[in-house]
Amino acid sequence: MKNKLYFPEVFQGEHLKENYFEGWYFKHSNASTSISIIAGISLEKDNKHSFIQIISENFSKYIKYDFSEFSCCNNPFYVQIGDSHFSKEGISININSENIKVWGKLEYSNLIGIKKSKSSPNIMGPFAYCSFLECYHGVISLYHNVNGVLTVIESNKESIYNFSNDVGYIEKDWGTNFPKSYIWCQANSFKEKNTSFFFSVAEIPFKKINFNGFICIMLVNGKEYRFATYNLSNIKEIKMNKSTISILLQKHMYKLYIDIERKDSRELIAPTLDGMTKVIKESINSEVNVKLLKGNKVVFEGFSSNAGLEIVK
Repeated sequence: MKNKLYFPEVFQGEHLKENYFEGWYFKHSNASTSISIIAGISLEKDNKHSFIQIISENFSKYIKYDFSEFSCCNNPFYVQIGDSHFSKEGISININSENIKVWGKLEYSNLIGIKKSKSSPNIMGPFAYCSFLECYHGVISLYHNVNGVLTVIESNKESIYNFSNDVGYIEKDWGTNFPKSYIWCQANSFKEKNTSFFFSVAEIPFKKINFNGFICIMLVNGKEYRFATYNLSNIKEIKMNKSTISILLQKHMYKLYIDIERKDSRELIAPTLDGMTKVIKESINSEVNVKLLKGNKVVFEGFSSNAGLEIVK
C-alpha cells in the first residue's frame, strides 16, 4: 500500500523494532450494554507478544499470545491473533484461556469514516506526517451497524451479548508509548442514527517542547463537525471532578458543549517504553450530553449512554 497515512486500519509496523506497539479497538453497544475488544502486539525487548483485551462494564481481561500467533493483511485488511479474526467487515472470536472463554461472530455494515484530505490524511491532521511522535491515533469507523452474538464465560458466569442492528466504533493506536496524561471519550449510542461523538486531549511531546493537543468529531446524521488543534479550534474550558467532566470547544462560529458523567471503570493494560506495563482505567458505560451551536442556533443536542471514557493523569 503506497500511503498508509490514509488507511490507519492497516498494519503500520512494517519496519518492526523494539519498544513498539499497535492495537485495534472494536467497541459494540446495544440498548443495555457495551463490550470492547482490543487486538494488538507489543514488541518489548524481552516479552515480545500479541494480545487480546476484552472489557465490559463487569470485567476486563488481558489474554496473551505468542507473537507468532499474530498475522495480518493490508489488502483486504484483516488481523488474526490465535483463532480470532478482525476486519472492517466484522470480527470472529474464539478464545479459550484459563480465566475467560469467548466465542461468536459479529458482522459490521454501513461504516462511516472520517473526512480525509492531503493536509489531513487521518484524524491527526498534518501531525500525521511527523515521524517522531510517541503515539499515533486513527479513527476507522465513527458509526456502523453491528449484528451477531458473543458468548462470554468469565468467573464461571455465562453472559450473552446479542447485537441486532446495534452500533459499533473502531479506532487504533500505534507507536512507542501512550501519552503521559490524556482524556479520551467516545459515544455513539444516541437515539439519532448516524450520530457519534469522539474527543481526545493529550500531553504531546514535540521535539523539545510539550503541548496539549486535542481532536474532536461530532457526527450529526452523517455530517462531520471537527474541532482540533490543527484547524484553529480552541478548548475554552475544562472542568473536572471525581465523577463529571465539562468541556467547551470553539471553532469560529461553532461551539460544542460536552458534559460527561463517569461511571464504573475497569483496568486495562497500556503500552509504555518498557512494554505493556501501565494499568489504566476505562469505563464503557459512562454518559455524555452534547450541544452543538452555530452562533445562537442549536445544530444538535443529544444524550448517549454506553460511552467509553479514559482519564489518565
